[in-house]
Amino acid sequence: MPQNAARPRDMDADTAKAMLAKAKPGEITILDVRQDWEYEELHLPGAKLVPLGELDGRLEEIPRDKPLLVYCRSGKRSSAASSLLAGQGFAQVNNMLGGITAWNGAGAVGPRTSGMQYWRGDETPEEILALAFAMERELGSFYAWLASSYDDPGLKDTFAKLAGFEDKHKLVVYHLYKSLFPQSASIEELADKATATAMEGGRDSEDVLAEAQGFDTARDALEMAMGVEAQALDLYMRYAALAAGEDTRAVLRDLAREESGHLKALGAMMDRLGGKGAEEEKS
Repeated sequence: MPQNAARPRDMDADTAKAMLAKAKPGEITILDVRQDWEYEELHLPGAKLVPLGELDGRLEEIPRDKPLLVYCRSGKRSSAASSLLAGQGFAQVNNMLGGITAWNGAGAVGPRTSGMQYWRGDETPEEILALAFAMERELGSFYAWLASSYDDPGLKDTFAKLAGFEDKHKLVVYHLYKSLFPQSASIEELADKATATAMEGGRDSEDVLAEAQGFDTARDALEMAMGVEAQALDLYMRYAALAAGEDTRAVLRDLAREESGHLKALGAMMDRLGGKGAEEEKS
């Protein structure tokens, strides 16, 4: 490594999670240096995949004007990648020790093309918000259907709360739409433009339905919901990285920020559920 090159910084997974939580979506480049099949099994939302073996030939794809968080499965490949990047002049390189194995936050699954069937590349902010509204609506309807399908009171109540959660998300999207297009008359106008039938994260309802079969507890439901929100965060960040116009990128970053907040809210619900469960166990 050249003497004037900045050295990579090692950090554990909890520190990395806290760093990402403080940053706005897109402010930190998350770099996954594993193989494609590993990425498909689980990756951090918004992560850019550049396998270690391809890294030296694809340096131009990695932004130099923002910090980097590099990870792999256990930390060994990311350590080598971080040294390579620092040696090539990347100034703010952070290596996540323990890799994704040590990560205790929500993750996304699927290939880099997941959900991209809804992306042309020249979307306007209005089109992006209509797509977001449709995804929130479809997920809310799905949760409402699940609430009516389960007999267990705990699951029924949890899915009903999640359906209400999505109703609030729709209002957030509408208010963002209204702030950009004040001439818009009502939420019904946006709903009419929201013709997509995908759920959050661009996932097919049948795939999510398969995950929802055989749930036994409210924790199962919340874990599924956190997975869906992680997929949505991942999708919006990937869309933002590809968006042609700054206005569209800004809207996508706002949506990603909302999804990050939704994940935190679901995590708080999970924590409360854990505390309640612990109390019941003691009694």
